[in-house]
Amino acid sequence: MKLSYKLPLSYIFVVLLSVSLTSGFAIHYFAQSMEKRAYLALTEKAEMARLIYQKRLSEIGSNTKAIAYDSTLQSALDNKNYLGIEQLLEQLLKNKNVYHATLLKVDEHITVFDAEGQVLAQVGLENYPLFSYQLSKLESDNTLIKKALSTKQLQIAPELIAGELLTFSAAMPIIKKHATNVFNQQDELIGLVLLRCVIQNNNELTHDISKLLNVSSAIYIDGNPISSSNAIAPLSETRYQKALINELQMSGEFKKGELLNQFFTLHDIEDQPVAVLGIHLKPDEYVDAAQHAIFDLLWVAALCLAISLFLSYIILRGVLHSVRKLLTGVRRIHAGEITHRIDSHEHDELGMLGNAFNDMAERLRASFTSLEQRIAEATQQLRNTLTHQRSIMDNMADGLLVTDADSHIVLYNPAFEQLFKEYPPILGASCNRACSSALQQLVAQAQQQRQVATQESITLENGLIVSATAAPIMQTHDQGHFDYTGLVILVRDVTARKQAEQALEQAKLNAEQARSEAEIANQAKSTFLANMSHELRTPLNGILGYAQILERSPDLTSQQAEGVSIIRRSGEYLLTLINDILDLSRIEANRIELYTTDIRFADFLTDLAELFRIRAEQKGIAFIFERLSSLPDGIHADEKRLRQILINLLGNAIKFTEQGGVTLKVGYDEQKIRFQIEDTGLGIAENELEKIFQPFEQAGDARYRAEGTGLGLSITKRLVEMMGGQLNISSQLGKGSILWFALALPEVEAIIPDTDIQAPVITGYQGDRKRILLIDDRWENRSVMHNLLIPLGFDLEEAENGEEGLQKALATPPDLIITDLVMPILDGFEVARRVRSTPILQHIPIIAASASVFNYHQEESVAAGCSEFIAKPIRFEVLLSALEKYLGLQWCYDEQSIESTYQEQNIGENEGDATAMVQLTAKQAHMLHELNLLGDISGIIQHAEQIAQENPSTQALMQHICRYAHQFEEEKIATLLAPYLD
Repeated sequence: MKLSYKLPLSYIFVVLLSVSLTSGFAIHYFAQSMEKRAYLALTEKAEMARLIYQKRLSEIGSNTKAIAYDSTLQSALDNKNYLGIEQLLEQLLKNKNVYHATLLKVDEHITVFDAEGQVLAQVGLENYPLFSYQLSKLESDNTLIKKALSTKQLQIAPELIAGELLTFSAAMPIIKKHATNVFNQQDELIGLVLLRCVIQNNNELTHDISKLLNVSSAIYIDGNPISSSNAIAPLSETRYQKALINELQMSGEFKKGELLNQFFTLHDIEDQPVAVLGIHLKPDEYVDAAQHAIFDLLWVAALCLAISLFLSYIILRGVLHSVRKLLTGVRRIHAGEITHRIDSHEHDELGMLGNAFNDMAERLRASFTSLEQRIAEATQQLRNTLTHQRSIMDNMADGLLVTDADSHIVLYNPAFEQLFKEYPPILGASCNRACSSALQQLVAQAQQQRQVATQESITLENGLIVSATAAPIMQTHDQGHFDYTGLVILVRDVTARKQAEQALEQAKLNAEQARSEAEIANQAKSTFLANMSHELRTPLNGILGYAQILERSPDLTSQQAEGVSIIRRSGEYLLTLINDILDLSRIEANRIELYTTDIRFADFLTDLAELFRIRAEQKGIAFIFERLSSLPDGIHADEKRLRQILINLLGNAIKFTEQGGVTLKVGYDEQKIRFQIEDTGLGIAENELEKIFQPFEQAGDARYRAEGTGLGLSITKRLVEMMGGQLNISSQLGKGSILWFALALPEVEAIIPDTDIQAPVITGYQGDRKRILLIDDRWENRSVMHNLLIPLGFDLEEAENGEEGLQKALATPPDLIITDLVMPILDGFEVARRVRSTPILQHIPIIAASASVFNYHQEESVAAGCSEFIAKPIRFEVLLSALEKYLGLQWCYDEQSIESTYQEQNIGENEGDATAMVQLTAKQAHMLHELNLLGDISGIIQHAEQIAQENPSTQALMQHICRYAHQFEEEKIATLLAPYLD
């Protein structure tokens, strides 16, 4: 009985709930639908009201334009007949026959201005006596009028006058067009028409909107309706301000007797809000329609509910009996009688439900049987997995220990037991008894912080070094909480790795110590080279200095002059060796720099080839210069370093070649110049190819090793690499060698040709005698300077050290100071600093002349206050150039040397004129030419000196030929002799 009542009541409740929800949804839907229709209708009517408003403005603009276009009015303005304009406007308002008068309204106010802005006439004021003053008063800064005049176009907008009078205003300039010619017209402003339609007390616009749209409408100023179709209440100040800035566009309630409102703002010519146009709709008919629909739905819902309850009662009576039988069978199956079957003979839904329960019971029995089998298989598989995992743990090289939340050991492997023999782990025992003190601290940290803790290095009592990681085991709940359930400890033996790291660290320390020692050694080498260079340059300064002095002497015989020249060249060769050693030191210290200039490449190669052709001929071998392609006239490169590279390579090739010859090949391709030197000399064994580029190393026949220093190829290879190339070599023992490299040397155009004219000999200078103070601790250096400067007319005062030099400078300030840098008592750097800090001496120029030629010495001397640095051995032309620069000298020259120089210039510049200047016989010219073809340099010099003694007019030409012979420039000798051979 209890079941028979419970099921029908539930069913009836479901029916009641369904009908109620359906009815409520339908009622809500109809109510919302009608409300949306009301608001949609309001929106549509508001848009139409906006169009009516725009049309009204357009009509006012058309009226204004029609008046402005009236030819009579334009003629009156053009002729400045202002008296009849007011009568003309009144006629336009009243005369129905005028085509544009029909567009005008009697409630419009018209004002006409002339081109200067003066009011000529006003019509329509009598209709508004209360506002005649405001309408007739025109502000001087009226924006509407200004914009119409500036744009010369019609302007329409609402205007708020005196804060209370709203008008629809239009301003139209009156333009007269003048034709200047057939193709051009000019506009002339002759006046302006201002038309104002007053809204105050004029309900025409709102009545039109209400009549056409069946709504109420009103225009609001300060919340008050100034023009409305019906009695409209004012707006509150807050609502009006929101409507004025478009924040209140739609309002009202969907109730009978209420209003639905929509507002839009009226903007003046400056786009400023001046008033609000409101559209008001009463939703009564929509509310009534919604109420009728709701009443109809309620009657229908009640009828449906009654029918549903009756049918439910009839259906449930027949269903309850079958349901009781079905529930009884389900209860027995639920109690565990899986073999029980529900007796169901019906073919309806309940019968199908009974058969489904019987099938479910059969499936459940089969599932239980299958589940028992699967559990047995899973248990066996789990045993196998645990055995496999245990095998993996037992074979792990790292120690593993697992604890529970109370730090009791639940699992460990043999590796852990082996690492901690002193603390053997026991299952169930505390973790603290199976760990060292350091590992216990790591475990405590992981337990307290609930995060992974790692210790990279732990030293055990048995001497092993291990790294350990302790990771907490966290169990996640459904609510997102984590509970600490234990700890996993992984210990790895890192003894070998730590020992290797310590060995590596020790190796790094040893390498750093070795590098420091090498740096000290390198610094010592640089110091040694600097001292050696200084000590060698000091005697060379005397040798080369006196050689230059003797070369200037006119009393030397040719044999003596040749000997002096040999002394000078030998000294310069020794200086070249010293510079090579310093270059190697600079290259190794990365201190060498390239100084690029524009080079005449053709002349550069010709001079180089001519030099080595003569050397090759003297040795009895051939020298060939081949241009493999068209070469640029000029290049941009470091001429000194490029010449040094090629001289070293060609010199070695000729040195090691006894038969055959040497070939220089030069080609230009892809913006690079390739140089290749081939020889048929001794060649180099393959195992010695790398050795030849090492400093002070020589390869090949021992007979040739005594020649040279072994620095040439080492310096050459470094210089080529600095210039962006790579020096390559290919050699066969007994057959010869090939060396080549390619450099990216930019091409240069418009190179100024070099002149090779010997400068005239300086004998003195013009003006007052100059006093020079020379400070040098070496007597031989002072002697060289004494013998050079005294003959030129200088007063030279000498000092042996810096202290003595400062005392002499203070006693009698000189015109210029020349000082050595490295001296006892007081060096040259301190001398320069003290001179610059002494007021009476600080203006004196200081020239540093030193055998210390490293860059930092030069930079330090300039920083101390020296004006210029000159390296020893001193070249006289460099010194004299510096004296000319700092003392402002004008040199005096030997007249004979000037004449010789002039003749050399004429000979070099114009060979045709040389025949007229020099009396050289054809026989003498042929003899010199033959000697030149034979390459007999000494014969050329001897014969030229003999001709000069016999015929003084040929002296300049013969000196030139002798100089070219000393330089092995045979082609230039042939050029000078060519005019005399015919």
